[in-house]
Amino acid sequence: MTQPTTMTIELAYPITHDGKTVKSLTLRRPTVSDVMSANRDAEGPADVELRMVSGLSGLSADVVGKLDMQDYNAVQQVLRGMLGAKN
Repeated sequence: MTQPTTMTIELAYPITHDGKTVKSLTLRRPTVSDVMSANRDAEGPADVELRMVSGLSGLSADVVGKLDMQDYNAVQQVLRGMLGAKN
């Protein structure tokens, strides 16, 4: 069975950045290079995760940082699933 190449998370609490409303976030499947890049110069696990979400979504870390924690928890679950982690 083929896995989807992207996953979209609808935000329960849309955010506004630079005058634009962000209502959803789409993550593409990560590559080894994505993981290595996120780990390079990271300041701990939370920073690695923020870098991963930013890189896979194409949104800046500033935008990702504005997410409500409920929405970020949903993003974390999708990311962990894409990485093959047991939730």
